[in-house]
Amino acid sequence: MLVTLPSIQNGDAAGAIFAFVVSFEELNATLFLVGPGLATLPIHVFSQIQFGAEQVVVAAASTVQMALVIVVIFALEKIGLSVATR
Repeated sequence: MLVTLPSIQNGDAAGAIFAFVVSFEELNATLFLVGPGLATLPIHVFSQIQFGAEQVVVAAASTVQMALVIVVIFALEKIGLSVATR
């Protein structure tokens, strides 16, 4: 346990980031699997773009998402987990 966990931390971090990014690409599956009355961020952004409502909401959500990803990457680098392959 003491040897295995530290050696798989990089893979776990990369897998979590990859799953987060791929979830935005799988909009069709999300549309079918989400329950009534629920809206995930990709569904909300898609509906805002499709119906031409507030484009400011889409821009703000995209900016917040990019900032969040950058903060997470810098935090992982700071604590010693490399998200890039060596």
